[in-house]
Formats: sequence, structure tokens, C-alpha cells
Amino acid sequence: MNLPRARRSALWAVPFALLIAACSMSVGTAERAEPSVAPEVDEPITAGATVSKDVEAWPDRQPVPQRAPVVAPPAEPPVVAQPVPVAPLEAFAMNLFEAGDFVPQHTFEWCVAASVQIAWNMMNPDIRSSYSDQQALWERARELSNNPYRGADPGGWGDLLNEIGLGPYELVSVPDYEEALRVAAAALRDTGRPVGLVMWRGRHAWVMSGFESMGDPLAA
Repeated sequence: MNLPRARRSALWAVPFALLIAACSMSVGTAERAEPSVAPEVDEPITAGATVSKDVEAWPDRQPVPQRAPVVAPPAEPPVVAQPVPVAPLEAFAMNLFEAGDFVPQHTFEWCVAASVQIAWNMMNPDIRSSYSDQQALWERARELSNNPYRGADPGGWGDLLNEIGLGPYELVSVPDYEEALRVAAAALRDTGRPVGLVMWRGRHAWVMSGFESMGDPLAA
């Protein structure tokens, strides 16, 4: 097997400035009127009075009361979100392998066929391990493959697993080793079926039957 992978205040300021400017221009160009002198008032102001002449002339005017300054309430401190406690991860393990499931490859080249037999044994009560059966599986994997060296490639391996009813299987390529293990563990946990691993730069086939991890991969 071989396959390499401040807007409102500004608006009001303009007409106010124009109004003042227009008044100044009319005063400068118009003929000034002689200032009028108010007639003297014969009646004296009551002794001890503290009002001005203007106030005396307009007895109905009342002094404008002064408002007490408004003190803003102190700003409340910002609410800080408390972190949600995370439960510690617990050890998790699963294994599909049972005694008698393993089958050695009968020739140097038949690793794909032997891996198919092992996967079958894990999912079925009967055991497939004979030489002739492994040879037949090897020949069929080669027919389903597109390998210029007449070997069995990962595509042919997956198609063979689906053909004999162990699937559905699909080919997934993950370049990082640790990420590939996480993907494989999640797939095994999700489907309850073993995972095929292409090792040694595409030269060998392995079967992953279980794993041990901190936490359930499906909960991650």
C-alpha cells in the first residue's frame, strides 16, 4: 500500500452669532439718536431701602431665586461577570477489541486485506482469518483502487469496507498527527466502528480499535 497528502449646540450657535452681528452693523451705519434723560423723581427713596432705581420703578419685579446646584449621584461600579466554573475532565476509555479479533497479514503486501478481516471480526460474531479469504480481499481491494503500482490504496480500502457491509466509511485526510488521533477517536466513539489508519507515509495499514482520553470526545 503506497499513497502520499455636540451636534445640537453647534446648530444653535450659528443663528445666534448672525443675530448679534446684524445688530452691530445697523448701529454702526444708522444715525445715532441723542440719549434721553429720565426725569428726576421728586419722591425720595425710603431710607434704608436697598433696591435700585430700576427695581423701584418696577415694583412688581421679584428677584430670581437661585437654584441649588444639582449633585449627580455617584456612579455605580460596573457589574463584573463571574466566570462559569468548568467541571474537571474525567478519564474516558473504550475498546472494541476482543480476543480472537486480530489476524496477521499472511504476506508482506496484504496489510489492507488483514485490516479488513480484523474490522470484520470486531463487528461480527464470526471470525475471518483464513489465507484464501485474505487473498480474495486483497485482490478485490486492488480492483477498487487506483494505484499505479498495482497495490491497494486508501480509497480501495474504504470502498471494500463499504462493499462488504461494514460501512459507511469515508476517506479523511488530516495532516497533523495529534489532530488525526482526535478525529479518529471522535469517529470511533460516534460510530462504534473501528478506524483505519494509513501509516508509514502511505505504506502500511493499521486498525484503531479503541483509545483512552481525558473527557469524552463527543462532549469536547
